[in-house]
Amino acid sequence: MRFKKTILAGLLSIMLIPAAFAGDQPKTVIPTKSGLKKFSKLHEEKLAEAKAGKVDWVMIGDSITHAWGRDYKGTFAGSNLLNLGFPGDGTEHVLWRIQHGALDGISPKLVTLLIGTNNLRPAKGLHTPDKPKDVFAGIQAIVAEVRTRLPESKLMVFSIFPRGPQAANERVMAVNAMLPQLTDHEHVFHVDINATFLDDKGQLIEAYYNKAGVHLLPAGYAAWAKALQPLLEKEGLEITPSKKAVKKPHKAPKVTAKAAAVSAAPAQSISGSDAPFDGDPVTTVWFKQPAETYDQSLVLGNGRIGAMVWGDADEERIVLNEESVWSGSRVENNVPGGHKSLFFPCGQKTKPSVELEYKNGLTSDRSIRTSATLFGARAYAAVIDFTLLANSAAVDQTPYQ
Repeated sequence: MRFKKTILAGLLSIMLIPAAFAGDQPKTVIPTKSGLKKFSKLHEEKLAEAKAGKVDWVMIGDSITHAWGRDYKGTFAGSNLLNLGFPGDGTEHVLWRIQHGALDGISPKLVTLLIGTNNLRPAKGLHTPDKPKDVFAGIQAIVAEVRTRLPESKLMVFSIFPRGPQAANERVMAVNAMLPQLTDHEHVFHVDINATFLDDKGQLIEAYYNKAGVHLLPAGYAAWAKALQPLLEKEGLEITPSKKAVKKPHKAPKVTAKAAAVSAAPAQSISGSDAPFDGDPVTTVWFKQPAETYDQSLVLGNGRIGAMVWGDADEERIVLNEESVWSGSRVENNVPGGHKSLFFPCGQKTKPSVELEYKNGLTSDRSIRTSATLFGARAYAAVIDFTLLANSAAVDQTPYQ
């Protein structure tokens, strides 16, 4: 009986050893399917895309890479690119995708990898940022998977792009400092182009980033394409980082309040579509592309509150206004006294003199106009100007209703 117990104890020990080791592993190296909406659909679409044609170059990454999907066919035309950037992905999600066929059946010349910023983002809800050493381990595991499946392909591992806030960026820099260890000078190379996104003082170039300092704006993608050009040409891949290849940044409005009030239709240049129209012509507005300037935006409102909508499915810009500050003067038709807290809930700050006027209940034409200027908005759009970033995959924005 004692002999049987000894054998049973030994078998249990052997069975529990793998579980113990798995528990010691950081989540960054454990393949995990993303729980984000439309992940499975995008994964299946990319598997089909890989089988449909020749692939010379694969980009692996997260939403920063995924966003090329809106315009890369112009920038990277002729390079036979397979964009495997998935919104919300961390290293563990990339590992899952690779182990579920993402690189099967292809033989690209080049693979580029830019991943890790989602692992390092600030704590929020149930999320806590991963340790830099664990994120490096995750990247190291991805490199091993790519080398196993694509032994003849060249792999460029890019430094994680600089980002905000500062605490997250410090974690990014800690990971980047480890990445040169991955270089074997034959198939795997570490590439750092982060200076592209920083000014002379080492700060993020504001024109390249959204307000959160994480996702790139069109100007940032244009700068990224320019930095990629010599690297890709060296590998025999074509790239055209022209201004036309990437959407232009939103231009500052140059119309008066009066013009804004009567501008009730999109510009003729963006109305209509090459695609078949299947809506009711009386009740449906059909766009061919998002607006690029104020006069192309769609004006919505009811005479008291209004919005200028740019119409970009992935990165929607909406400018809101309320009649209290439509032209810089106070109107009390809606909520008496509402002007006193009109700006501050938005988290904006004004000069002490203007703030004092609001505390004293003064709402002179000068003070409201000054506030609007401080917020970077015109008097006709002084309430809030914000951007909505879609956290979904494969958004088809041309055409849309």
